[in-house]
Amino acid sequence: MIDKDNSLELREFFRNSVNSVKEKINPMIVNNPKFEELLYKELSYFYGKTLNTNIDIVVSDDKNSVSITSFNPIVDFGNVSLREKNIGYIKSIFYLENNNLVCDYNQGVLFDRKSIEKSGIRTKVEYETKLETSYSRRYFDENGIEYSDNSFSDIYKFDYDKNEIDLRELVMSSFHKPQFSEYLLPTIPIHVMKGMARNTYRKKGSMAVIHSNVGIATSFGYKRVFSSLYACHPTIPEMLRGGILFAKTDEDDFRFNLVGDYAPDIQKCYERAKNELKDAIVKSNLKEYSKKTYDALLNSL
Repeated sequence: MIDKDNSLELREFFRNSVNSVKEKINPMIVNNPKFEELLYKELSYFYGKTLNTNIDIVVSDDKNSVSITSFNPIVDFGNVSLREKNIGYIKSIFYLENNNLVCDYNQGVLFDRKSIEKSGIRTKVEYETKLETSYSRRYFDENGIEYSDNSFSDIYKFDYDKNEIDLRELVMSSFHKPQFSEYLLPTIPIHVMKGMARNTYRKKGSMAVIHSNVGIATSFGYKRVFSSLYACHPTIPEMLRGGILFAKTDEDDFRFNLVGDYAPDIQKCYERAKNELKDAIVKSNLKEYSKKTYDALLNSL
């Protein structure tokens, strides 16, 4: 394990790991302008969650995917007493789907009741172990433009000891893991308590406008669903980041209402967002970073 204060050694570890993957994996994945950056950031993120470089990095036999797995305790909790007092499992998988690059993130953390209560957290519910799950899936087109970002999280209580639980199986099975799609809220998993779900996307023909749907997943379906429309943030136009909010819906009502004075109607909001994004792309350094991404994004508008 690399010392957390040795940043130079850490960066070297990340670079060597990325280069090793690039040598083994399908060149179509490597050719995506975002792959190397995303892989490097994911390794760095894993380390930040665990402060441990004991990470399994495996390119599949068919060379069409790479998985990053950590079985280390999670340490990035605000409650210091819970750090390392847990069983953690994190797995990310990079692969191609219809020529689009997908990053699938899965996380589960198990706590026992005694550790939670010692940290000062009390609950009226009787249980022995608590499981916190967190998932996300991001999509990038072949030009490195992010067009869909989804997340889901939930909390479960169990009556048996945490050491009797197969955490990997729980996290990766359909019992707790939702089914993500590009343009819809995820399909609710078999077991759900009160999951928090989000689906954010933009479509070809309107890349300057970002749609965001959020809702609470229950065993009876989604509740409290809200949708919003944002102009794409000008600072990093190739990424799915919302800038100005200009329309939103009321709870479980999919009719958009204008917010603020961005433009007098929805169509003009789309037009203004498109023109502003064009200007932002031309003024940005995206062309120097990736001409392929720059040209594709500009041409899409």
